[in-house]
Amino acid sequence: MSTAVAERSADAPVSRGTDPRVPVVLLVAAVAVLVVNTAVLFAGAWGIGVTIDEPYHVDRLSHWFSTGWYLPEFQMNGAEPDWRYENLFVYAPVSALVAHAVAVVLGAEAWGTVLATPEAYAARHIAIALLAVLGLVAAASIVRLLLRSWRWAVVAAAVLSCIPTWLGHGMFNIKDAPVATVSDVATLLLD
Repeated sequence: MSTAVAERSADAPVSRGTDPRVPVVLLVAAVAVLVVNTAVLFAGAWGIGVTIDEPYHVDRLSHWFSTGWYLPEFQMNGAEPDWRYENLFVYAPVSALVAHAVAVVLGAEAWGTVLATPEAYAARHIAIALLAVLGLVAAASIVRLLLRSWRWAVVAAAVLSCIPTWLGHGMFNIKDAPVATVSDVATLLLD
C-alpha cells in the first residue's frame, strides 16, 4: 500500500476529489464577469435589432391567438393549416407566450395583441435575456450539486456567460436560448 493512501474507517466521509476552495481572486473575477455579462446581455437585448426569424414568430403568435395554430400566414389556408407544407409544427408557442407576457408586463403589448414595434421586439428580447439568466442559474446550481461548492458554481456560470453564442443568443433568440435554458433546468431537476 502506498504511503499516500490513508486507510479509512467505514464511517469516514468519502472525499469527492474536488478541492472546494476557489482562489479569492478567481471568485472576484467570476463575479465581475457575471455582472458585466449580465449587463451586456440586457443592454444588448434592449438595443439589438430584429432578426430574420422574429417577424415569422410574431406572425405565428398572432395566428395562434386568432386561430389556435402556431403557424405563419403563408402556412395557413384561412383559419386552418395549409397541409401542402411539410414540417408545419416545428415550433411551439411556449417561449413566444413567455416573451409576449413579459412584453405585456413591460407595457409594450396588450395580451393577445402581438405587435411589430421596436418596443415590443425589445420587450420580447428582455424575456429571452431573463430566460438566459435562468439558464445561468440552473447551470450554476448543477455545478453546486455536483461539486458541493457555490464558489465553483459562480465560476461555472461566469464561464458559461462568456461563451459568445450563449451571450449573443440570450439577447434575442426566441428559438434556441429558451430550449437551452429548459435543457439546463431539466438537467437540474434530474439531479
